Amino acid sequence: ENGRQMMVSKNIISFNSRIWNLDELPERISIEIVFGCNLKCGMCHVPNTKERKFKLMDTWVFETIINQLDSKKTVHLNIDGEPLLHPNIVQFIHYAKEKGHIVGFATNATKLTEELSQKLIESKLDYITFSIDGGTPETYEKIRKGASFSAVVQNVKTFCALNQKKGVDTRVDCILSDLTEPEIDKICDLWEGVTRVNFIPLDDWAGQITLPDE
Repeated sequence: ENGRQMMVSKNIISFNSRIWNLDELPERISIEIVFGCNLKCGMCHVPNTKERKFKLMDTWVFETIINQLDSKKTVHLNIDGEPLLHPNIVQFIHYAKEKGHIVGFATNATKLTEELSQKLIESKLDYITFSIDGGTPETYEKIRKGASFSAVVQNVKTFCALNQKKGVDTRVDCILSDLTEPEIDKICDLWEGVTRVNFIPLDDWAGQITLPDE
């Protein structure tokens, strides 16, 4: 009625119809280079996945996937796992970038050393998302079990300092819950130097996990 049209991707229509033979690949490709994580967060299904053991993707598998992409894509180097646990992540980034793709990933930043930060920046990484829930040690460490708030904040601050004028898009994702909602202002103030802060609704992964009470 208002003259506007809504365009729906053919890939979305095919997915919703459970049609697996696509005419073309989507613009964003997520590759799980690590199945597993070093933390045990209550709202995440990875620590509760008993059927699959910790696994690193082989280099030849990653390169085979990249070689099958017929046009420029956004290549996201994880889905649920912690990508910085892979010893070849910088090599993977270089390979995908050499093929002309946009490359990024999300990380809990617990393994983000200064040396690794420098290598990631030099690899021409396009974006990095830091998953940090909370603006205080009490809240963060209650959610991100196994991580140190002060250490992670320092890791991210170091990355951002090294990245000044280098071009890696830096983002922070925070799961919005009863614990983190009162700290929204603190979280935004803490990460004033990143490109943007995203607040993501708490999710039970379609009933796969039982969410903690808080």
